[in-house]
Amino acid sequence: MISAVEHSTKAIPKDKTMNYKRKYETKFNVQPLKNQFVKRRHITSSRLTLSSEGTIDLRLMKLMLTSKWSNGTQKLIIEYRNTSEIPDMKLNLLSKCLKRLTQITHISFLFEYSGGVSNVGFLKIEKGLKRLKNLQNITLNFSICPIINDKSLFAVGRALRTRQSLKNIVLQFSQCSRITDAGLACIGHSLRNLPKLDRISVDFANCENICSPGFSSFCQDLMKIKELKNLKLHFRACFEIGDVAFSDLAKALKTLTDLKTLFLSFSSCLAGSDIGFSAICERLKDLISLQDLDLNFSGLLLFIGISTNRIFFKVN
Repeated sequence: MISAVEHSTKAIPKDKTMNYKRKYETKFNVQPLKNQFVKRRHITSSRLTLSSEGTIDLRLMKLMLTSKWSNGTQKLIIEYRNTSEIPDMKLNLLSKCLKRLTQITHISFLFEYSGGVSNVGFLKIEKGLKRLKNLQNITLNFSICPIINDKSLFAVGRALRTRQSLKNIVLQFSQCSRITDAGLACIGHSLRNLPKLDRISVDFANCENICSPGFSSFCQDLMKIKELKNLKLHFRACFEIGDVAFSDLAKALKTLTDLKTLFLSFSSCLAGSDIGFSAICERLKDLISLQDLDLNFSGLLLFIGISTNRIFFKVN
């Protein structure tokens, strides 16, 4: 089922196809309006959501994304979860449609558990993102997509480095076992070239082929983003990340003096020891702007003399 939410600045008359609400907010299913909403050219949408756990009709998707009704869309969410159907064709169509949605500032691709996503689909995502010159916030959730590999992240990296207006980035690729150090390093190289970044959240939990060299390279790139205020790193069960990588993370934290929120999840990183974690802890004391701290270092007991609103130490 595909649904949409729109907000119009002009009065919307009551009729049989719309459920009129206060503040001119309207919610409706697209299918009944398939031949009607295109005619309402004075309506603009600030948020458009395509959501499905099965099959999205390609013609209907194109109708939504290419109609004048969607010209004012600023936030676009594409959800396509829990399916084995190959969605690369849909990503190709979406890429072409994004050429018209020039006002988009927020975009989310939520393709969790979509086993058919491949490198071909990510090439289409790259092409589409390069068309969004006003983009400020991006979320890519492709967790548990087994076909994804480093080439997919290379495409993401090429797209990100061209969007200098980006402020918030959320990348979720947990349990994508084909991703290696090369893919993670490419993402880091792209992030360091985005001067307006305020928030970074990356999730590569259970990516067993990510090791210390790739994570160290990523941390060295983090050092270049000196105005970063929110950082979340999820690398749970990346068994080959060890003390060398943690030492490089500690060096990066030393330069990120404006951090207000820090989330570190490295449980079950069996190559690490007290030496690496102690290096991180020493740097935490220097983050005088820190307000929210969440640490998950399962298996190690740490003590940090720092005043924060929220501190979690998870130990076995």
